[in-house]
Amino acid sequence: MIKYRMPVLRRLMLITALAIFSASGFSQEISKDPAVIKEGESLFKSNCKSCHAVKRKLVGPALAGVETRVPSLQWIKDWVRNPAKVIASGDAYANKIYNEYQKAQMTAFTTLKDDQIMAILAYVKDDAEKVEAPAPATAAAGGGEA
Repeated sequence: MIKYRMPVLRRLMLITALAIFSASGFSQEISKDPAVIKEGESLFKSNCKSCHAVKRKLVGPALAGVETRVPSLQWIKDWVRNPAKVIASGDAYANKIYNEYQKAQMTAFTTLKDDQIMAILAYVKDDAEKVEAPAPATAAAGGGEA
C-alpha cells in the first residue's frame, strides 16, 4: 500500500513543482496602482510612443496584451533592455517579431529598471482595458435641421 501511495504523492509533488516553476516568470504582478500607472504613462510617452501604440501597430507591434503573448515578464524585461541579445539567443518569439517587422531592430533601453518596465506594462494594460467612446452620430443625409 505504501509503495502505491508514494508514486502518486511524487506525481502530485512534481505537478505542483512544475506549476510553480512555469508560473514563476509571471510571479511579479502588473500593478493596478494609479501612481504606478501614471509613472508608466510618462515612461511610455518618453520611451515607447515613437514606435508603439497601445492598441494599434506603428513601427512596432501594438502593446495591448503583450504580457499574454510573451513567454514571461522576465522575457519582456530582457527584450526591452537588449533585444539583439534575445534575438541572437535563438528565442523563437523574438525572431518571429524581428522577422515580422522586416528585421528592424528595437532600440535597447539599457537604463530602464525592472520597476520602470513594470510601470510601463501597468500603463499599457490599464489603457488597453479602457473602453473607447463611440464616434458621435452624424445626421443622416437630408435629415438635418431646416
